[in-house]
Amino acid sequence: MASQGRTLAQAKKNIAEAIQLYLESVCAAGDEKEFIPRPAPLEEWLKYFQALARQMNKNFRPAAKPQPLCLQFCI
Repeated sequence: MASQGRTLAQAKKNIAEAIQLYLESVCAAGDEKEFIPRPAPLEEWLKYFQALARQMNKNFRPAAKPQPLCLQFCI
């Protein structure tokens, strides 16, 4: 679903109206079970977060290799 407006407030108002009209038309047609989104099962969320963690680990690069500590004193 998408909408637009001249201002952010107008765009929000327009999208809220579009959602309301969508829900009314789905309910009028008796298609609630098919077209109204439902929460995803827990198993799907777990798959999503596992894939996200794998991707984040793949993209992670340390800023620099750790250097050995040098204890030098100047007197």
